[in-house]
Amino acid sequence: PVSRLLWEFPQVAAHWQDRAKGIDERRALVAYFLLQERFGAAFIEAAKTLEQTPDDGMTNAYAYRMYALQRDTERAQRSLLAARRKPESSYPVVLFASQTALELEDPVESMRWNQQAFQMAPNHPASHLAMVRAQVASGGSAPQFIGMAQQALGGVPNPELELLKGVAGLTKYLKSYAVISLPPKQPPSQQVLVDSIVALEKSIELWPARQGISWANLGLLHAVDGRRKKAYECRAKAVRAAPNDAFTQLAIAHFDLLYGDFGTARRQITAANRIRATAFALFLTGWANLLEAKSLAATDLPKAGARPSRRR
Repeated sequence: PVSRLLWEFPQVAAHWQDRAKGIDERRALVAYFLLQERFGAAFIEAAKTLEQTPDDGMTNAYAYRMYALQRDTERAQRSLLAARRKPESSYPVVLFASQTALELEDPVESMRWNQQAFQMAPNHPASHLAMVRAQVASGGSAPQFIGMAQQALGGVPNPELELLKGVAGLTKYLKSYAVISLPPKQPPSQQVLVDSIVALEKSIELWPARQGISWANLGLLHAVDGRRKKAYECRAKAVRAAPNDAFTQLAIAHFDLLYGDFGTARRQITAANRIRATAFALFLTGWANLLEAKSLAATDLPKAGARPSRRR
């Protein structure tokens, strides 16, 4: 659709004006589009910089991340090497590599990059955040690393850390009690609920640009706590806040599956796949098929004590 095209390539719009003055503003524009995962727009702006300054470190770092996510290995490697040759981009591109590996669902590769980040900057908050990110994504034990990250931040609020704290609590609960439908056999403890909800709400306050994924996870928390109305309010906010974010779409699909809405869940998964194909989307598709098959089998079973009808 046209709206999706204009989202991905705003430069083609008639009202677009190139206001970037100098390489610093151009880099900022690349980073802005990259944060929103508008890779087409980010590529266009990065190309303008690299045409004038092919060895610019930070622009090559951004280009590496985009090429890697597109699985263009050869160009990604060239951009990575160019970024690592510059002091100002050598550390940031290692952090990009760690995050990118997670998004490509390779936690082992992510941890390898995290080790390099710690070697380069052992006390930098970003090194600790990268470790928390990897632990949460792999389902590992995050509290210790969250504590270390908070210490490295010196008490300064960080929106991503708040998001990760909230997701970590929810993920641990869902995994520990194998929650696949509602109501859950074991509701979450009040401590998990309060800590996770407070963290996600703080993330929304501090990080409006990424509030979609926080709203989706808040919806999941309210759902497992039996607050259906509140859960669906959060779901609606997630849909409005991040219609083009694949991970938000998948979190919403997870929400729909818990409520047994298989058709809506599949539509959310399809929408997410149009943005970015992931193994989690395949997992949710299999889960949707399994739950729907079980639901159909249950409705097709004859009632207890009922005699099968005789055909004449």
